[in-house]
Amino acid sequence: MLEGLTQPKMIGRMKEKLGELTDSRTGQNTQYEMQDAGMGAFSVFFTQCASFLEHQETLKKAKGKSNAESIFGVIWWIPLFGQ
Repeated sequence: MLEGLTQPKMIGRMKEKLGELTDSRTGQNTQYEMQDAGMGAFSVFFTQCASFLEHQETLKKAKGKSNAESIFGVIWWIPLFGQ
């Protein structure tokens, strides 16, 4: 069953399914796509880091890209801690 399962395939499938989510939010709380919000949540478990935002900022400073961008394809601006 897991034969042929690779990280890119798993992440691609996750993005595909998250892209099918219905967005029932109203008002002005819709600046992030449901797919990006879901991938951001999934990436916290995947990277197993206590502080997702701090880790992403450190990676971006050191490598020019964060995991959110390079692995998970999340290209939105990563919010600050107070948001």
